[in-house]
Amino acid sequence: TSTDFRDFEMTAGTRTLSGAITIENDATITGGTLDASGNNITINGNWSNSGTFIHGNNTVFFNNETITSVITGDTTFFNFTCNTPGKTIRFGANDVQTIQGSFTIQGTPGNLITLESTTASTWWMIDNDGDSEDVDFAAVQDSNNIDGVGIITADDSIDNTNNVNWTINVTEKTWTGGTASFETSWNTATNWNPAGVPGGANSIIIPSG
Repeated sequence: TSTDFRDFEMTAGTRTLSGAITIENDATITGGTLDASGNNITINGNWSNSGTFIHGNNTVFFNNETITSVITGDTTFFNFTCNTPGKTIRFGANDVQTIQGSFTIQGTPGNLITLESTTASTWWMIDNDGDSEDVDFAAVQDSNNIDGVGIITADDSIDNTNNVNWTINVTEKTWTGGTASFETSWNTATNWNPAGVPGGANSIIIPSG
């Protein structure tokens, strides 16, 4: 079970979570300490941290594709996860987000998760300290992975430029056609190799003849 909040704000003192929480809008830490004590936090809106956050090896989830999440201030997360196709996350320009566990971004074909800076052409910093990531179907821009050891690999994704220490792979899909009753259907997965309907992160090959 999870305790629901409309907004969550810390201004002073220390609060230690005793269970998972879901925040419908924004989480704001302007002072004091939020100790997650290993309990998961799910957020639909923004995360702003100018105080102290202790993760306790928890996971912070960013949900709700209808809301753009803006993450500002320097925060050390354990697991940072967005499994919400179509979600946009904007990271504060020059702010550093440290990931000590895993960095998980999972969009779907045609519904990429967008990772970008609050200021175009200015890096948002990620320190992928845990050197563990699972990034698929993402559109990435203006990100500098300052870990200095590992490269963040994003598969089936789009490089929207100005990314440092990322490897962003676009998967090619070749038209084969020929599926019975659907020989010319673009939206038939078995008409493509590898199988699957192409999305925004795919490069399309149509053989001549």
